[in-house]
Amino acid sequence: MAGQCHMLSGIYLMYTLKPLEAWTAFHQAGSIYSLHLKRQAALQERNSGMDIDVTECEIRVQLDLPQSNLSKLDYPFLFPSPPANGSPVESPASIPSTSSQRLQQAEEQSWFYYLSEIALRRIENRVLNAFYKEDHQYWLHMDLSVMMNAAEDIEIQMETWYASLPTSIQFDNTVHQASDELRFVTQGRSLLIRGLLYRPFLYYAIHSGQTRTPWDMNGRLQVFVQKALTITVACDTGAAMTHRHHGTW
Repeated sequence: MAGQCHMLSGIYLMYTLKPLEAWTAFHQAGSIYSLHLKRQAALQERNSGMDIDVTECEIRVQLDLPQSNLSKLDYPFLFPSPPANGSPVESPASIPSTSSQRLQQAEEQSWFYYLSEIALRRIENRVLNAFYKEDHQYWLHMDLSVMMNAAEDIEIQMETWYASLPTSIQFDNTVHQASDELRFVTQGRSLLIRGLLYRPFLYYAIHSGQTRTPWDMNGRLQVFVQKALTITVACDTGAAMTHRHHGTW
């Protein structure tokens, strides 16, 4: 029904000579309908032809949703420039000093959160490019030593990112419950990336069989498997989001 509504909206916009707005509506209709078709196919495969009422699991990371065209553009700088002067926080003449200070702190924290999200997104792209360009079964055919070296490099990048977090956005990496929303979301995002990083090794350990794993790599593999299980437990015992937040999508 949502796809039909966007389609009809596009037709109306074309009749009213607004082709760019119509294109947006048609694009939205196509995206929604493609997701609908993927959902129907997944449910049909899960049912295997049996008449069983199966509810849909809402797990974003498992859905193969298309990215927007923004993902195809390269930003020319490592990080964007800070906000320009002139915001209400910069001109607090009519604001009590205590309120102004709180606004200043909130703006600073939100800016650091934004920068940390950009850095995490780049790290996540490294994980996706290294391990998720193919179907998950492809992990069994990858060179295990290459997988481990790539994962260790990304781990170093994650540790560098964590060590460089400003005070206003820092969280305790040993406690799975940050003190405020922006810290909490940042911590949850880092856990998600680590989960994506370690999942291929857990899958490999389960499906490859001991005979396929070189004897000299068993120890390193077990370390990654343990990390995958630890991250999973952390996400199930208090680190999961309890409300809607755009950052999780």
